[in-house]
Parts: sequence; structure tokens; C-alpha cells
Amino acid sequence: MKKLLLTLALVPVLILLLSACAVKHVHEYGEWTVTKKATCLEEGLQERYCSCGEKQEQSIPVEDHTDGDWIIEKEPTCTENGTRQLICAKCSTVLKSESVKSTGHIEGDWITDKSATCTTAGKRHINCTKCGIELKEETIDATGHDWDGGSCEAASKCRKCGRTTGTKLGHNFVNGRCTRCNKSQTKNIDMSARLTKRLFISGYYDHYLYYSTGFNWVDKSNVTAVILYVDLYNSNGAYRKTLRYVYSPDSDTGSISALLRLDGADNKWKAELVKIEFVISDGTTEVANVYYSEKLSTSFEFTNVDRSKILTP
Repeated sequence: MKKLLLTLALVPVLILLLSACAVKHVHEYGEWTVTKKATCLEEGLQERYCSCGEKQEQSIPVEDHTDGDWIIEKEPTCTENGTRQLICAKCSTVLKSESVKSTGHIEGDWITDKSATCTTAGKRHINCTKCGIELKEETIDATGHDWDGGSCEAASKCRKCGRTTGTKLGHNFVNGRCTRCNKSQTKNIDMSARLTKRLFISGYYDHYLYYSTGFNWVDKSNVTAVILYVDLYNSNGAYRKTLRYVYSPDSDTGSISALLRLDGADNKWKAELVKIEFVISDGTTEVANVYYSEKLSTSFEFTNVDRSKILTP
């Protein structure tokens, strides 16, 4: 009897359960949640859940590569190609590889190995500015002489190397003057043909040496000027200077005089007349060298010299 009563009590519960199962459940999922990010190399994964706890999973497609920079794998040279690779900016995968064309040589400046001269050839070359290899070599032609044409008294001379060739042009005197260089014609003569009674006088005045030379004319026809050259020496025989005097032969007796400051360390002097030149009206110059045996010379010695006033030549 008790069992019957229990069975009857459960009947409504079973009816309710059976009615509930008769209505089908529809899942309602939420937002996708990424559980594994997709990369350039692998798929990703995402999931979502229903309120009933049901889970749904879905793969995420592989991403595309992103071009990065070209990376030089092997540098090109002047003669050989190089290589470069395009790298993915995200995963560093090599996306592309290609050849890099050789750069070719770049010529530098000419380098002279041997300079050319007037008569011999030289040599020069060009190197590549990048790799240093010699690219060209050539001969430099001899430059040839650059002659100055010479002069009346000198043979033609090369302006570059100094070599001379040929002979002097020689003077072409017309009326006592060279038509090429305008130099007056010089003739060596005996002094006695023009002058006699050569004199040499000296004196001292206020710490200066005074000297004078005089002469008488034998023949002064056509003479427009007379030039005297006097060499001076100290007591040790050391040459000090040459004095040159020019004057006009305006009388039968000519003279020349000068003042010379004395050397403070010496009070002895020697003066020698060494040459006389006669300038002739036609442009000719007559030269009378005074040889040793006939030089006009004298020595001066002063004993009472105020050395505080002496000036050095």
C-alpha cells in the first residue's frame, strides 16, 4: 500500500521533467577570446562560451609577411656581383633574395711614375679609387727643347733643361753699335795711344782718404767720355771694392778724385788704377787694361788718426 502511495506522489514530478525535455536548448555564445595570436608562420586560436558552459573554438588564419629592409648579404665589388635579402619586418623570415650588380671601377687621377724630359719619354698610370687596381698606363711624350734663340754672346739655351746648342750669334756692329743687342763695340788699345803722364796723388782730410789721378792727353779725338776703374785694398792685401768714375774729357788735362771712409781697424790703404775705358762718338768703347807692371798704385798710412771718428766702409 505504501509503495502505491509513493508511486502516485512521483507521477507529477515525472510529468514536469518530461515536459521540460520536450523544449530544445539554443546556445548563445559570447565574444571571441584569442588564446593564441596568429603569426606570419602559424595559425592562431580563439574561443567563446555559451551561458550553459558550452565552448566553441576557431582557428585564426596565418598573417601575411610585411616587407622590411633589404639586407646586404655580400657586398658587390668592382668586378663581382653581390647578393641581398628582403627580410620580413615581423618574423625576420627571408622573403626574397637577389643579385646586386658589380659597381665597376672608378678612375682616379693620373699618377706620374716618371716625368718626361726634353729628350726622354715619361710614364704615368691611373688606379681605381675603390680597389686600387691599375686601370691604365701610358707613355708621356718627351716635351722637346724650348730654345731661347741665343744671343750675341751666348749659344741658344733650352729654357727647361738648360742645355745649350750651336754657337753664339755674334755681334753685328754698325757704326760702333750692335744691331742685335745694342751693345757698343769694344776695342782693346794701348793706353799710351790716348794718355801720358799718369799720376796718382793722395791725402787725408778729417778721417777720410782723399786721392786723385791725373793725366795728359795724347789723342782725345772723338772721345765723349772717360771711365776709370780703381781697386782698393786694406793693409792685409784684402780686396775691398772697385770704384768707377765717369767724366768728360773737356780739357787737355783730366783728373779724378774721391773721398773714401777709412776702415776703423786699419790705417793703411792701397789703391790701384786697373782699367780705363774711352767712349767714342761712334758708339765704340776702347778699353786700355792697366797691367801689373804699369799699374798706378800708392799706399797710404796715417799715424795720427782719431779712431773714434773713423767710419767703416
